[in-house]
Amino acid sequence: MQTQYVVLHRPGRAWKEGVPVLEQPGLQAHVDHFRVPAHQALLFAMGPFLGSTAGGMAIFKRGASREQVVQLCEADPTFRSELLVFEILEWFSPQLNGEPKATLAP
Repeated sequence: MQTQYVVLHRPGRAWKEGVPVLEQPGLQAHVDHFRVPAHQALLFAMGPFLGSTAGGMAIFKRGASREQVVQLCEADPTFRSELLVFEILEWFSPQLNGEPKATLAP
């Protein structure tokens, strides 16, 4: 079984209440920061949750190490400015198309 890493981003102490997520000061630096791993094919998907204070997430592809994920998150300008905080979770995603297939219990 190979796990993937999911990063949950949530509003930090510098988050401006009532300001939509895409209008938060400094958020563009976060987007730019995560473009690098996206272009390096380390990310499966990323983006904000709907709602002004819901945060967002990034799902890393299989093969990305926890150390890589931690380094990327700690170097994120919005983490350093306390606009966002992050939590790293291990995630098992069975391959439903192709080998190995997981048996999903009813």
